[in-house]
Amino acid sequence: MNRVATSIHGSIEPAEKVTKSAFDYFTASNRNLGLLYFLVDTIATGDEMLKLVRELLAGADMNEEVTPTTDADRANGPRIRMLKKYTKELIEAFYVRLVDNFEVYLSDIVREVLRKKPEILRSRQQTVNMEYVLQFSSIEDLVQDIIEGKVNSLSYLGFAEIEKWYSEKGIPLAVSDEYRARMVEIIATRNIVVHNRSRIDDRYLMAVTNSTYRKGDMKKLDAGALLDAMDMLNAIVARTDVEIAEKFGLAATPFRR
Repeated sequence: MNRVATSIHGSIEPAEKVTKSAFDYFTASNRNLGLLYFLVDTIATGDEMLKLVRELLAGADMNEEVTPTTDADRANGPRIRMLKKYTKELIEAFYVRLVDNFEVYLSDIVREVLRKKPEILRSRQQTVNMEYVLQFSSIEDLVQDIIEGKVNSLSYLGFAEIEKWYSEKGIPLAVSDEYRARMVEIIATRNIVVHNRSRIDDRYLMAVTNSTYRKGDMKKLDAGALLDAMDMLNAIVARTDVEIAEKFGLAATPFRR
């Protein structure tokens, strides 16, 4: 049985084998986090080296053992000061990429399922006209176009509507009651960052009914919020992917942790 694993720090890692959709999701997630770590490390190291060079140029004994700089020393560096100045913009950029990556997974995995089981789209309400049908040289091409149309339409829905559609079609989506309200808040946050420069608007307040923010307030994000959201989305994808792959017999490939 293909199961997800919990890492040392508590976050959820993907199973040993994942669908192509999950492989692409976790690859992108890891690269985003790696880029964030690289930027912060480069900034901190740059300030540490600048301090060392200044000490040497000021006549410090080059044979004397150099002790590591303190956190206070690093905080005084010009790069660290610039990082603090633009922390909001940096966190927001990575937050948006995080949520967009998750939403792409939701579309990609539905595409995989529908290609394997196109009969899921059967509906008494769904009709197509003859002119549309005659555009295609084969039934397979027609089916693929209908699938793409459905996947594209889902990408414009809110999370609650997507979850409802998944449930109606019998497609697992591993979102616990504990995660559901948080999921709505994460997506609403992404939307105000992109569409309203992080200021709380009516749509946010309608979605996040228990919010302590008021309209016009600036939504505050920090590294903790980013990493918490990443852990939760990774957990949803990891567990969802296992359930969907097993239920529909989707092809899986090894994922190096």
